[in-house]
Amino acid sequence: MRDQLSEQEARRLAHHLHELIRIQKRSQRSIEQQLGLGTSGLSKILNGTIRLQVGHVLMILGVLGISPGQFFRAAYPKEEPEHPALVKLRELAGEGRPQEESPEFDARVRRSLLRLLGEPLRSEA
Repeated sequence: MRDQLSEQEARRLAHHLHELIRIQKRSQRSIEQQLGLGTSGLSKILNGTIRLQVGHVLMILGVLGISPGQFFRAAYPKEEPEHPALVKLRELAGEGRPQEESPEFDARVRRSLLRLLGEPLRSEA
């Protein structure tokens, strides 16, 4: 059940990435070249042939010029109470709830995701 849910979420996030590429009128090939992926590498990531990883999402967002914070807020717009573990994480990081988007915050989010999930920033194409 858990794997099925994570696969559904991966497909949903891949769909959002695909739509962002379309909205920005970018070709998948140009993005593949910027990321150093082989031909159809991006397509394989977006259609699920290659399992979508956090590193993929971060790399694609970087090429599109979209911050991870902005992307995930758009992907999960419903306001929910903050999980107590996230409150503690912010306290340990020495910060309160961010009032506005900043490059420093995005860099911390990126580093934290990679540390927590242990996924390298590389492609698997």
